[in-house]
Amino acid sequence: HLRTSHLRTSQPRYSLRILVAAAVGLVALVAPASAAPVAEQPERADDAERHCVAYAQGALSTAKAAEPRCWDKASEAEAFVEAVTAAPTRGSRAGGNNVIGRHYSGSSYTGSTLTIVGTTCAGGVWVASGWWNDRISSSSHYCGSDGTRFYNSSSCSGSSKTIYASASGLGWMNNKTSCVRYG
Repeated sequence: HLRTSHLRTSQPRYSLRILVAAAVGLVALVAPASAAPVAEQPERADDAERHCVAYAQGALSTAKAAEPRCWDKASEAEAFVEAVTAAPTRGSRAGGNNVIGRHYSGSSYTGSTLTIVGTTCAGGVWVASGWWNDRISSSSHYCGSDGTRFYNSSSCSGSSKTIYASASGLGWMNNKTSCVRYG
């Protein structure tokens, strides 16, 4: 007489977890070696539009790369600009902070924005850092005929391009800016 409990205990028991792990391991062994790995998807934060504010510094010798302050909404960045400029103006005004430039991550003044605030257009410098390094594609500045110069080096040296008033694209300097000199 066979007991059913004896049959149950004598049969091997494998958990579903072990079987799945073995199957995955077998697939990995027989997969072709030339199969390309799946690329990781970038985080949403890097793709998201951002609106930032940074301060131009007076001289290159004292300028330090600093990550701008950023918001998800343009209205939030603009409210901050209005608060730090007391009377939101564009260009060089005696004393106080002024908006001296606005840069865009996209061509034709689209995409993320970077508003540069400074006390004067006479030689102010902004050194790019983090996300904004090599991201500027179009720009407007408010420094009159003095112009704004974009450099591909964080020391404001090397190849450069100067714009007067605005540029809907930076041509060969597109997405290569690491330092900007105003005026």
